[in-house]
Amino acid sequence: MQIHLHASLRRYCDNQASIELVGSVSFPQLLANLVQEYPALEPILFNQHQELNPYILIYVNGQDARYLAPDFIIPEQAKIDIMTSLVGG
Repeated sequence: MQIHLHASLRRYCDNQASIELVGSVSFPQLLANLVQEYPALEPILFNQHQELNPYILIYVNGQDARYLAPDFIIPEQAKIDIMTSLVGG
């Protein structure tokens, strides 16, 4: 699967604009694989309770991943977009 990273996240992934992962995985497994490969992403993606930070937006084929069933398997040919929302005041 092709994972496209927002510019603000690339510095945590060896400055790559996209990452290729092989195989179909669940959403939690996708995140675990990313953090295993790029440990610097963990504090960006997750809060202290290991929940996805609210300002991280992840889309699977254009669908918000937060609304996927926990056991949904992301197919290998999926397009994943990971971005940060605008925060501040």
